[in-house]
Amino acid sequence: MHSTAESELTKEKSLLRYLVIALSIALLLLLWPMPEMSRFFRYGMDLLHAPFFAVFAFILDQKRRRLQNERFYKLFFFWLLLLILAMCLEAAQSWVGRDSNWHDGLSNILGITAGIFFSFSYSTQRFYSKWITRLLGILLIISGSLYGFRGMLDTLQAQVDFPVFADFESNHELLRWQIRDASFAQSRQHATSGDFSGKLVLRAGRYPGVSIELPANDWSTYKHLKFDVVWSPQNESSPVIGSRTHRRALRIKLEDREPSEFISDRFESTIELHPGKNYIQIPLVEIANGPENRLLRLNAMSKLSLFVPNLKTTESLFVDRIFLD
Repeated sequence: MHSTAESELTKEKSLLRYLVIALSIALLLLLWPMPEMSRFFRYGMDLLHAPFFAVFAFILDQKRRRLQNERFYKLFFFWLLLLILAMCLEAAQSWVGRDSNWHDGLSNILGITAGIFFSFSYSTQRFYSKWITRLLGILLIISGSLYGFRGMLDTLQAQVDFPVFADFESNHELLRWQIRDASFAQSRQHATSGDFSGKLVLRAGRYPGVSIELPANDWSTYKHLKFDVVWSPQNESSPVIGSRTHRRALRIKLEDREPSEFISDRFESTIELHPGKNYIQIPLVEIANGPENRLLRLNAMSKLSLFVPNLKTTESLFVDRIFLD
């Protein structure tokens, strides 16, 4: 009896050591600071989350099965432990300057569950159980990889669409945008080109707005940056707001791949919007001359941002057809 207890304790320690080694490897891979990567490779990393955690969970659960008597409650608690570890790893990425977000966390969960299914399929002798669990595992990995796959496809599509940066005819285009104190969605309202516009709802804040990472293309053969903005103010029926004298200041910021921490090292300008349709046209010569002490590199543009500084109330803008001509 005493010998059996010692044997069980030895197995538990062996499993714990194995878990610590695997966790250390995962920590090294997930928390190591990453170099600056293109949008395509960042989404490629998102795509790998589910397969990585599936392999991680499969290897660990196979080791657990060799050391422990199989009981459902042990499997459940081991799965739960791996989920907690994966979510803690995801949250910890923000401490080292890496992106931590809900879709990566979901991919981790789906990958771990897939790995447990694969481990079960290798341990069971029942034909139907073996292939049903493998099929479920494959479907979970595919589901966990969809976000990264969509992002990679949209990155390639953005290259094909150039010189159009956004026309909002595809819901995938919303992946190109980062938002701050705002929401951004495809809308059938106020489309100036095609069937859809991008509805931007700005909340009260210091710099609410959106930004888009630009595809690596040369702007130097074009003359203008153009886009349409429909401003739909609150209480639009008010005589004062309905007049052409009512204005809203929209800031546009354009950056190239040089560091641009200061306003003097990028193009930044105020666009005066009036209620209704606004057709914006900015000469690229003016954009290139935006920085004080150099020219903006039109063959290496990196980001376009639209925002309203120091907004006190919620505002709705409809953006459409951002392109060069």
